[in-house]
Amino acid sequence: MMNDVFLPDAMLDRFCSFILPKIHHNIQSLLVELSSMERILLVCDYPKFHKLISNSIKPKAFLKFLADIKFADVEIRTI
Repeated sequence: MMNDVFLPDAMLDRFCSFILPKIHHNIQSLLVELSSMERILLVCDYPKFHKLISNSIKPKAFLKFLADIKFADVEIRTI
């Protein structure tokens, strides 16, 4: 089991403001923690994005998170 590792706010700010906008078009998958998921997903469009991994989110919580976000095609699988 993985331990939850939280990014410091300054590091998350830099990642969302400077790094993601430069690489978003190449991102195919993301491993994110629940506390930063919304911020990371809403920073920009991810045209090649097809996999979201989180070690700390339950399927029902994820569905609740997605309730207000509109995606063209979403497939949710639980392992």
